[in-house]
Amino acid sequence: MKTFDIKIFADRVKELCLLKEVSQYSMALEMKISHGTVSFWENALSKPTANSILKLTQYFGVTSDYLFGLED
Repeated sequence: MKTFDIKIFADRVKELCLLKEVSQYSMALEMKISHGTVSFWENALSKPTANSILKLTQYFGVTSDYLFGLED
């Protein structure tokens, strides 16, 4: 069983922001979270809460399995 790899999560969030052409700041505003939170995620300094994972999947239109690197 795979475990949560924060580096994969960080890379996926960065990649999705680039694909959607949004900055950390604009993503944070739209998701109603702090810019610092997004920065911490992208730099693998903190893990998202369950609520944040849900927001990310809805915002980017991906699954949580994709965010965690369990599927491509």
